[in-house]
Amino acid sequence: MEFDENSGENLNLPEIIIENANKDGKLNGDYSWGTVAIAEKTQAANAVWTAIKSSVLSGISPSLHPVEKRTEGCQGFSETVLRMEGCMCQIGYWVEVTQKGKVNLIDTDLKLKELLLPIDSDAKAVSLVALTKRDLNINQSIPAGHTLAIKDGYLVQIVENNFCGCSTHQPNGAIYKVTKSGEVTQVATEVVPVIDAPEVCID
Repeated sequence: MEFDENSGENLNLPEIIIENANKDGKLNGDYSWGTVAIAEKTQAANAVWTAIKSSVLSGISPSLHPVEKRTEGCQGFSETVLRMEGCMCQIGYWVEVTQKGKVNLIDTDLKLKELLLPIDSDAKAVSLVALTKRDLNINQSIPAGHTLAIKDGYLVQIVENNFCGCSTHQPNGAIYKVTKSGEVTQVATEVVPVIDAPEVCID
């Protein structure tokens, strides 16, 4: 499979347009919330969500000239990376920024969090999620999904492709809470209805 080294998108996948919110900004679909996410569920109920329009790198200051990089080939590697993409063919991704004329690798969650802190915008929250979570629906570097400002941070709703393994490969939504201090926790998962379709195995 081929990947776009700047956006991290799988170029062999057809473009999938996912309408996961109504025109009034209310999320479509039924979500199962974790037992510790009562406050987040309450704040999200009947809230107006904002469609993501920023790229995966938009949360990083443009003065740092951020570029997303990837490993070459899929024969396996030992490098530290922000996330892995692909099935049996594993590709690693990280970000490079230029600070004081020096190129620095942002290849761990901690380095990315320190670069983005404080998380005081939805763009930063989106970058923190999209650069570290795999198999997301991303089109031209913009993740499919929505954000919602809450009391202590942001909720970021994204779409997982479910590309690998043996299944019907139905995309499903997931909601992450991103605190102002950069802690990321999945708080809800979309309950996807079972469809009458054959399972397909993708390695």
